[in-house]
Amino acid sequence: MELWNYKNKWSWYGTHGYLSPSHYHQLNRLLLTALANVTSESRLSHYAELWNPVRLNTLDRIWLYLVFVSLKNWSRLRSLARR
Repeated sequence: MELWNYKNKWSWYGTHGYLSPSHYHQLNRLLLTALANVTSESRLSHYAELWNPVRLNTLDRIWLYLVFVSLKNWSRLRSLARR
């Protein structure tokens, strides 16, 4: 789980090198919650709660958005450089 965790606030978008878009992040939370319910694994529900956007204040939201945009654009630039 730690590999997918960004500062106990958000999830990484797989191996793409940037944070998950909000809709994908919500899906990650939903899947963690479902798996926690099926397996009774407390670590899964712990991360699902950490990644709850309701916990974020305005500055956290702004920071996460800026990190997302900058990392996504950096990923695009790297992709273009490989061509």
